[in-house]
Amino acid sequence: FYSPFQQYSLTKALNIVYAKEYNRRYHKDGVYAVSVHPGAIKSGLQRYNQWMRLLNDYVPDIKFAIKTRSQGAATQIRCAAMTDAEFMANGGQYFENCNAATIWRPDVNNDELGGLFWNLCTSIIEQNGLQI
Repeated sequence: FYSPFQQYSLTKALNIVYAKEYNRRYHKDGVYAVSVHPGAIKSGLQRYNQWMRLLNDYVPDIKFAIKTRSQGAATQIRCAAMTDAEFMANGGQYFENCNAATIWRPDVNNDELGGLFWNLCTSIIEQNGLQI
């Protein structure tokens, strides 16, 4: 059973896993990574999520939990505007609502999964004739 929203959620989780692994591998070289989640933004993507679509159909002016595009961009801008020291201190963290957030999924914090996913990504890149 394919669910677009389930796939979207999986890609968000893997973004966190990848950023944590990237940070783990390269922080000693002075290269850091964070992952960010803008939140639910009224953008048109809702048409692919049946629950958001229903909410939008029946409560089109919904204000709670739905951000404007500017509000959604705030977390990315916050991370991009960090000082070097702050970015280094927060390497590998997951950000939402402009702050480092707690990750409740234990699998996302699994270092073994990070290594496996890194190796899978590397393999796919190399199979397509690219170098890392």
